[in-house]
Amino acid sequence: MPPETTGPAVTVLEVRLGRKRSKSGREREGEWRLSGTANLDWDSDAAGSPVEAERPATHLILKWSPKFDPETIEKHESVAEAMGAVWWGRRGTPGKSSLSRKNFETFQQQIAEGVPTLVFLHSGPGGTWRTRMTGIALGEEAEDVDPELVPDYYDPQTYHSLWVRLTDFTQIEPQEVCDDFVLAQSSQASKEGAPVTEQTLGTRGHVLIRAKEDWDPGEHLEENPGLGDVLVPFDAAAVAASAERRGLVLDPRIYQQLVAALLSGKHIILTGPPGTAKTTLAEAVGEAAAAAGLCRGYTLTTATADWTTYETIGGLRPTPSGELEFSEGQFLAAIRAKRWLVIDELNRSNFDRAFGQLFTVLSGQSVVLPYSRPGRPASEPLALVPQDSQAPSNGLDVLPIPGSWRIVATMNVFDKTLLFEMSFALMRRFAFIEVSSPSDSVFAQLIEEQAREALPAELAKKLLVLRQFKDLGPAVFMDIARFLRLRLGDEQADPRAVLFEAFYSYLLPQFEGVSAKQGYLLYKTLVSLVGGEARVRETLNAVLGLDIMAPSGKEPGDDLEDDELDSVDE
Repeated sequence: MPPETTGPAVTVLEVRLGRKRSKSGREREGEWRLSGTANLDWDSDAAGSPVEAERPATHLILKWSPKFDPETIEKHESVAEAMGAVWWGRRGTPGKSSLSRKNFETFQQQIAEGVPTLVFLHSGPGGTWRTRMTGIALGEEAEDVDPELVPDYYDPQTYHSLWVRLTDFTQIEPQEVCDDFVLAQSSQASKEGAPVTEQTLGTRGHVLIRAKEDWDPGEHLEENPGLGDVLVPFDAAAVAASAERRGLVLDPRIYQQLVAALLSGKHIILTGPPGTAKTTLAEAVGEAAAAAGLCRGYTLTTATADWTTYETIGGLRPTPSGELEFSEGQFLAAIRAKRWLVIDELNRSNFDRAFGQLFTVLSGQSVVLPYSRPGRPASEPLALVPQDSQAPSNGLDVLPIPGSWRIVATMNVFDKTLLFEMSFALMRRFAFIEVSSPSDSVFAQLIEEQAREALPAELAKKLLVLRQFKDLGPAVFMDIARFLRLRLGDEQADPRAVLFEAFYSYLLPQFEGVSAKQGYLLYKTLVSLVGGEARVRETLNAVLGLDIMAPSGKEPGDDLEDDELDSVDE
């Protein structure tokens, strides 16, 4: 169930704003500072008089109740973290609105002008959160609400009288609102200027309030609010912060390379060994781009060997009436929604066959498709027109492609059985960023975090020696650490037997294709860790197609010198 909505539950806050000046006295374009009326940091006009912001900023309080869903906040915050923002809906009655048209238009104008606009989510038993509003819609205008930004527990049949698009969830004490604001407007004139109380926060109507004169927003808010036209920067620090929230520990140079390539106009292919969190990094890039206003989130998809332009660009599909109409593919859907496209395991596809007309689009030129979108006459074919490009002719159904739109793909360089040849034409349109394995100390840190206990951590670290035969990222060993922690909960479990189980379940498939020499060295190393020569030999022979002989016979590599056995390179 969505948040509590019965009856009006809107409180409006009023705060005055002024443009912030730099130390040199020059106005910082796009930066605002919320302030009490006595502390306005205004610019001066030619006469030296302060120039006040055109109007005070209006903010919003919405009530919510954990009785509908105790994880209401967490579910909204999860979507906001993944997609860059989330829609929060208030249930209501069709034809009735808890927010006046005048206040609604005020919020719209503030967002359009980049004025920092806050939404406080308050619940007596559930707590209070401060968020930032980046969009608003009334119930009758719900078509503006992107369903992908709505938590999946919402009932689509339920009417919502108000929607607000939120980001930057921060839990605060409700007393902060009481301490910093006073009533600015009330049905009882005598109450204007009165303190905001907990009873005010629980009011089932909406109340205008303003900041107290001595309120210092710098103690509570960042200077750059990341709203509307005033956006957080898209830089290496922003991508790193997004990645670290997902638990990634990567070389800072990877973030720097990524941002430089994206801002120079390139699409990205992340390469590297399995388990280096390339997909998670790609999602972090999409989140940071959304926070910076470069897109409205990202769409994650996985490439397949069957991909053609039918799946990516689109094609004709039968309707229930038996007619054929154009249905857009995944690439066009992402472009239309202004969402970056994250493609996992791009190497599984036949690149040239899958990208089709998008080759030309990625080079900055317009393309006319041999299809018309539903509702358009056949005489108006769909044209893909990149920013700064012109449609080839008049009378086309133009789908504009923002200059900031990007593809961020991942490629497993070791997945050679599924790797098709990539043409130079495609390679020119992408920058390749290597996501290499981290240092041994990072492996140890991540394993310990997942194992939580000494024994499973120690056992998982023992398997790191197998990385000499094939470079594998930390994700695989983090999975092993979690498995060992749970498996060793059985007091009867033999640690060496459990370690072999972990190898079999998580690492064995990664060694497909090893040479006979590497296979024998893998066998000897594994036996030293888990024992059971016969079991290890039979497993490697059966699964990897090796021919390791029993001790009574001649073992592969017996004729090699010791210094040759120390190296696994052919």
